[in-house]
Amino acid sequence: MSTRPRRRAGARLKSALESMIFAHRRLLLAVLLAITLLLAEQASRLTLEAGFDRAQPVRHPYSQVDLRHRDVFDGANPVRIAVLRSEGDLYDPVFLMRVKALTDGLAALPGIDRRHLRSLFTPEVRYVEVVEGRYFGGSVVPAEFDPEHATPAELARLRRNVAKAGITGRYVSADRRGVLIEAAWLARDPETGQPFDQHQIMQGIGDVLRAARATSGGDFSVHVSGAPALARALAEEVPQAWLVAACGLLLSAALLVFMIGAARVATISLCCLVIQMIWQLGLIQLTSLRLDPDAAWALAVTATAGLLSMAQFGLRWLDNSADGGHAGFSASLRSWHQLAWPLAVVLLTATAAAAALALISDVPLIRQIAVVTALGLLAALPITLLALPILLSWTGTARIGWRLADWFDARLASLGHLARPWLGLFVMVAVGALAGVSGWLQRDQPVEPAATDLARLSPANPAKADGAKLAAAFPRNVREFRVIVEADPDACTDPDVMEQVDRLVWQLENLPMVTGSTALPQAQRRVLTAFADGSPKFRVLPRNRETLRQAMAPISADTGLHADGCATLPISLYLSRRDAESLLAVANEVERFNTANAAEFFDSHRDVDAAYCAEQRRLRPLGPLPEPMRRSCPVEGQLAAGPLGASLARQQALLAFRGPAALVLAAALAAGCWLLLGDALATVAVLLPLALAGWIGLGLMAISGLALTQLTLTLWLMCLAAGLVGHLLIVRHLHDRLKAGHPLMAALRAAMVAHGRILLVALAMAAGFALWILADYPAQRGAGKLLAIGWSVIAVSGLLVLPAFASLLLAGAPARAGRD
Repeated sequence: MSTRPRRRAGARLKSALESMIFAHRRLLLAVLLAITLLLAEQASRLTLEAGFDRAQPVRHPYSQVDLRHRDVFDGANPVRIAVLRSEGDLYDPVFLMRVKALTDGLAALPGIDRRHLRSLFTPEVRYVEVVEGRYFGGSVVPAEFDPEHATPAELARLRRNVAKAGITGRYVSADRRGVLIEAAWLARDPETGQPFDQHQIMQGIGDVLRAARATSGGDFSVHVSGAPALARALAEEVPQAWLVAACGLLLSAALLVFMIGAARVATISLCCLVIQMIWQLGLIQLTSLRLDPDAAWALAVTATAGLLSMAQFGLRWLDNSADGGHAGFSASLRSWHQLAWPLAVVLLTATAAAAALALISDVPLIRQIAVVTALGLLAALPITLLALPILLSWTGTARIGWRLADWFDARLASLGHLARPWLGLFVMVAVGALAGVSGWLQRDQPVEPAATDLARLSPANPAKADGAKLAAAFPRNVREFRVIVEADPDACTDPDVMEQVDRLVWQLENLPMVTGSTALPQAQRRVLTAFADGSPKFRVLPRNRETLRQAMAPISADTGLHADGCATLPISLYLSRRDAESLLAVANEVERFNTANAAEFFDSHRDVDAAYCAEQRRLRPLGPLPEPMRRSCPVEGQLAAGPLGASLARQQALLAFRGPAALVLAAALAAGCWLLLGDALATVAVLLPLALAGWIGLGLMAISGLALTQLTLTLWLMCLAAGLVGHLLIVRHLHDRLKAGHPLMAALRAAMVAHGRILLVALAMAAGFALWILADYPAQRGAGKLLAIGWSVIAVSGLLVLPAFASLLLAGAPARAGRD
């Protein structure tokens, strides 16, 4: 009684929509054309931008520590410029003149944060020494130093200052032939609040570099790295990437003609696909997304999803047109009546799945990939259900002009034999074995490896060579793992605090992958030892607060060894390896220290406990407690800052995200399947083969050399969501036939013939993506591998696994229908 009114309401709504669409085709097409022109204008203004911290999990504890202290120690959004001599060392007046000119030129650029500009010629790069019984600290390059008129004695003094500052490998290259200039660019204009354009920043830096080269003898080279340089480098890859993508699309288009069996329908579908892409790009611009180059690969996912939906509509139109010679208008109307609801549910379900992933993730890159996918699927909805039916309605009667389509239908009909129980069980056992092998293969798959930005560039891209030379000359910049100690103010002169920090540094330095470190206790010992003529007793920090206060006199906050009134103490570790195991070993060692140190501290300080110290750490960002209320707590190493700390945060966040992401995706797809099918077993028959395809595909990714990253995982999940269309339509057709009383094998044959060919279209798209593997652009090769594997396993799953599983699960559908 309750379903009939709903069915009548649905029929009335469908009838009203049919009248609106097909009775006003010209007006509606004109409206769609006008929207397309407006969105095309928006799409023409879309630019790629490699956003800073785009892959960092915002809510991860490591990222929170990094963000709290980055502005103090590193600045935000660093740009590093290496100036390297081809011959000789850096202590040359002409070379130093160029470095000073570059430093001054960068300081004058709009968008550069001058507070965090660092080079030999900025006063913040300092050294410490003891001279004639007193402490002395100064800038490595004195304010009165004039490189143009530098004497040999002044150059020798500069050499000594560099050695005393310990900046080799940081601001001075390991071979003493180059200098690093580190700048920080402002994400937003402090006056207008508008974001700075990375391309304009790089243009300004380029102008400064060209001016320096024009006045030099060409005896040095300049190499730039950082987010703006990466954005420019990726933009240089775009033309070739589009060319390879176009070749892949042409291959897929040629195969599409054979799969559909009618050139006119295939051509109209491809034209509609182009319109869909214009809509998607225009919507991205309208939402003010600064499109990341990695997120742009989601365009390929939505293009395939849209083409599958359009191909299915075109195939149904061909069947209706050939059935009794119906005219194009009548065939289009009948096809819309048959497919409008299921295609709308499929596209909206995939859109909801993408939106759900965007909501649960705190990683900007994952959210952007999901949003781009959702916008593309939404754009596919009106193009598939409005533009395509209207265009086909003016096409006229079309018949398949060759027998290849009949051959495809015969092969698809033969898949009905998978309805035999013994054959279905064989398929289930085989798929279970493949799933086990896939799990074994995934054990050695790299997870979010460090320093992947340069690996995405072509070998001929200058930015790749720049990054490699900079990393080789200044190894500390790419191998720094930073641990932050947060304490009460004046912790630098507290013997208990400094003794704990010193033990933490010693414990970390004894790890095999740690090659060196920089921390405040080391600087304090150097000052005290130098002051005491090298006395060995200062190899251990003194327990006297006044002595520590004297040691701190020359160690200002500009050294980067402390900040916030000595309440923040960074420990910089330099690693020999950057693999996930090494980073995790350092993190585990910090956690072991925190646990053991806290137990020892609470055992000797009975006036505090873990609950009090946890509350104190929670309140610390709000400001220090008043002195009478303050009690000492154990030191804790806070993970983690620096480039390798960011990499570890991404690894851990990805491992924690993939389980909930899979569950959210499954829940969203299950809701859409239930809405269309209204049957639990039919929903399982759709999702189980799709889930197995996703799991087996991860194993194929592992053996193909693809790492599990935020990009590959999110694209993979989006492929599974978009691949729902073929699986759901096949099971719906099978389910309806079984409820109508058709035999199982006959129902399965009819379902495979009606909808199986869109899975062949998915294979055609996979072939086009496989062509990307020939590209010079490594990121495109990786995306091509992923998409080719994804659509191949989805198609094979729908053609072989789904018929066997659905037959076993839905064999009792007629009996259930009778009981209902």
